Amino acid sequence: MFNFIAELRRRHVLRVAGAYAVVGWLLAQVSVTLETALELPNWFDTVIVSTLLIGFPIALLLAWAFEITPEGVKRSSAEDGTEIKAMRATDYAVIAGLLLVSALAAWQLAGIGGETGADKPTLNRVVEAEMSSPEVDTNPVNVASIAVLPFADLSADGDQEYFSDGIAEEILNVLARVDGLKVASRTSSFQFKGRDGINIPDVAQTLEVAHVLEGSVRKAGDTVRITAQLIRADSDTHLWSQTFDRRLTVENIFEIQDEIATGIVSQLGDQMDLGRVNTLRFTAAADTDNLRAYEAYLEARDLLSQRSNDNLLEIIGRFELATQLDPNFGRAWEALAAAYYVAPTFSVGRARAVDFDKNAKEAAEAALAINDQLPLAIAISSGGNLGFGANDTVAWMEGVNKGLSIDPDEAVLIGWRGQYLTSLGYFEKGEADLRRALEIDPLDWISASWLIRNLILQRRVDEALGFLTERADLRSANGPLRGTLALALAAEGRQSEAEAMMIDTAPPGIDVERMKMAFFDPDDNPEQAIADFMAALGPFARMFEEMGGIPSDMRHNLGDYKNITAENTRFWETIVWLWNRPDFMQSPHRYRLMQEQGFVDYWRVHGFPPQCRQIDPLPDGRDFGCD
Repeated sequence: MFNFIAELRRRHVLRVAGAYAVVGWLLAQVSVTLETALELPNWFDTVIVSTLLIGFPIALLLAWAFEITPEGVKRSSAEDGTEIKAMRATDYAVIAGLLLVSALAAWQLAGIGGETGADKPTLNRVVEAEMSSPEVDTNPVNVASIAVLPFADLSADGDQEYFSDGIAEEILNVLARVDGLKVASRTSSFQFKGRDGINIPDVAQTLEVAHVLEGSVRKAGDTVRITAQLIRADSDTHLWSQTFDRRLTVENIFEIQDEIATGIVSQLGDQMDLGRVNTLRFTAAADTDNLRAYEAYLEARDLLSQRSNDNLLEIIGRFELATQLDPNFGRAWEALAAAYYVAPTFSVGRARAVDFDKNAKEAAEAALAINDQLPLAIAISSGGNLGFGANDTVAWMEGVNKGLSIDPDEAVLIGWRGQYLTSLGYFEKGEADLRRALEIDPLDWISASWLIRNLILQRRVDEALGFLTERADLRSANGPLRGTLALALAAEGRQSEAEAMMIDTAPPGIDVERMKMAFFDPDDNPEQAIADFMAALGPFARMFEEMGGIPSDMRHNLGDYKNITAENTRFWETIVWLWNRPDFMQSPHRYRLMQEQGFVDYWRVHGFPPQCRQIDPLPDGRDFGCD
């Protein structure tokens, strides 16, 4: 045995083996990098590694048979009398290289240096498959849980973020259909969008999930590459990874999404104890085969979650484009209906001579004619606009509940129902729905705003103030909400806090002192309050003029009750419960609004809220009373 090893050394076989291993490992790593950087086919690194493995025994045989000398390549023989020399510097270099390669390989195998980039090296996929058997999970987080992070946009110009986000969201929606699997909401997962150096275990802990899916999208011409990798959070190890190179069509995109979802569930089915679900395949409804329509839809949907006065009309325009490019695109019609539906709650929507209420209902009906199982379209088609104009409240609530029967976890609908229950005076039920909506979608600023409003109406002012302080993400567009909170603080005798809130709310250009006079005028003179208010607005006064005057919720805060109308207001629902104006609480204008908005009709069908009751008819015909 020792003679054989000595012969290997004499013929330099061991030196060749070590050098080949070091150089081969380096070439394998370079091939992975080149595949990603140059967008080469998936098989490129596999061919390189296979060639290196095949060449290894050939190199050893050549080293045994031949020797490189100053006179050229000569055939080696056991009788040439060559002595075994002491180890040279090159031998030490080869040994050091082998040790380094071994350490790096062990590091990768242990998952310490697992790739966190979007394109996972193919070389490691075999290792991942061997590591995919579940370990004992000591993490208290439900193992049947996952978060889908926004996919990275690796396109050359970096202008396809809406597209990569859309791919991730579609995968999220498919996974959300798996019974027993908890999927973090889009808003929760997408809060990590654009952050550098994301630590997967920390992300999973924040979102309270056991697994994380991340990936990337690269569009180039008429091709697309989508890479996805599934990570087990407690050990930060990769359970599954796949790269898809396809021609860019809507059909191919949805096929890839289905394959990703199927692969994930197949990997996790057993350890998640989801029964036979790991044998299922999933099919996402593409709804359209028009790529331009689908891209317009994704662009608009990405903006819709960040809607404001600045981009609302652009959102509507892009959804309209999607429906024009493909009139049979059901989800685009539903999204357009939602955009129309919320438009009147923004000043830019109220300033346009457009019947958004009518447009919303027509778009919803167009969506349902294509697919009658779209929950938002069902709700919108049932009644008028949320927060604007006259409404058939009974029909509207029936529509919301019908939509929720199709998708009980539709956070938008749960939030809408929470808003209406709050408006109808069922504060506890409304609070429960709003908190449920935030549980599903923690960063939903609209439901968060309404929860603050709900707490104010329940006279839990400190809780409302604390929640507003916690939610630093609530945008400055919540000026009316902060104004309501300021008035509630003033009603409780906390004038300094109220004025501080008013100052904090006022944008640049507002005459704060005159604004305080308008809202905190002890003489309670509505005409003077309105004059002070308009003067304090400065450049913003024109906005109200374009909208047709001061909205009714603002008139309430200024004490101008007689001019409050259902047709010129925002957040009209809560006016009837705002207790900071005691004189309004017994005003005939309050009861008029309750009747105009259909509240009383709803109460007679579903029961009066705790603070209201049936009474003997009064001379004015009113047969109910509210505290």
